Amino acid sequence: MARYDRVVRGGMIVDGSRLPRFRGDIGIKDGRIAEIGHIAGSEADETIDAGGLIVAPGFVDPSSSTASRRRPRRSTSCPTCRSRRS
Repeated sequence: MARYDRVVRGGMIVDGSRLPRFRGDIGIKDGRIAEIGHIAGSEADETIDAGGLIVAPGFVDPSSSTASRRRPRRSTSCPTCRSRRS
């Protein structure tokens, strides 16, 4: 039996801790992040290749964000934006 259900492999990880981003793997077990670091491929039932992609584990949850429901504010100092106001 594999240690993780899924491993997201080789992505550029930005974890929101203000530390520099790094290339690594994310191990997921029972729908939760179990480990972030370098994980052997044999430890997962499924492997997702994230090479060339940025991965932000647990950092952004669009389903709980209200920002997507709000109308963006327009600048009042920009003449172009003032003329487009409705």
